[in-house]
Amino acid sequence: MAARVLKAVAVEKYNHQGRRHDASIAEMQRGGAQVVITYGHRTSELGQIANGMQKLGWKVPMIGSWTLSMPTSSTPAEPMPKVR
Repeated sequence: MAARVLKAVAVEKYNHQGRRHDASIAEMQRGGAQVVITYGHRTSELGQIANGMQKLGWKVPMIGSWTLSMPTSSTPAEPMPKVR
């Protein structure tokens, strides 16, 4: 990226334990990110990221691996169940 004079606004790693990504998404938006690049996420995680972006009204491209082509990635994620 440095060779292209590009700088990452944020680099995040998630552990698939059902946490929402709203704070991370808001940080990326405030940082001026022009694209969200994902890789290796579960489709439910991608749905949460997409929902968070939509909630903020943040319309930037989302680029990632083949999991973005799965129908569950493009469908809004369901609310997360409460853990008892």
